[in-house]
Amino acid sequence: MVSVRIATLGALAASVVSAASIPNELAERQTSPASYATAYLDIEKKIADFGCAPLPADHYFNKEKYVYFIDVLSDYYSIIASPLVTATDKSACGTCVEVTYTTDAGEKNKVYGVTVDGTGGYYNFDLAGYAGLGGREPFNKGTLQVKTKTVDLKKCERQRQ
Repeated sequence: MVSVRIATLGALAASVVSAASIPNELAERQTSPASYATAYLDIEKKIADFGCAPLPADHYFNKEKYVYFIDVLSDYYSIIASPLVTATDKSACGTCVEVTYTTDAGEKNKVYGVTVDGTGGYYNFDLAGYAGLGGREPFNKGTLQVKTKTVDLKKCERQRQ
């Protein structure tokens, strides 16, 4: 009985180690949960108070003087929190994420969000970005299963007139 438990624990540990060593590029293509956060609409909320802080002085956000989430939304369509941002790895901060959701009617909707925060295993949008995935449907469901990938930052930028 003890040897069976040890073997089971060994197998579980091996699967955890192998999952942790999956490159971000592969992990991003898997289906992930997504939801939304109202905190990103609060004009008092600073990026420095969330997962993308502290960043190096030469980081894109610092050079462009993005202090508040609302500053980011002036240049980008949507903002998103990503599970790829951790306490020790902030390299995903400032990247553009393409999120694809297939509605109940079978339509594939894509929304692009610039990464401003970290989360624990899911993607978290501002309200406008989340609505872009399917109107009221995402809010009625609460959490969606989406496909994600990192794309060129230009896809997240607002087009200036």
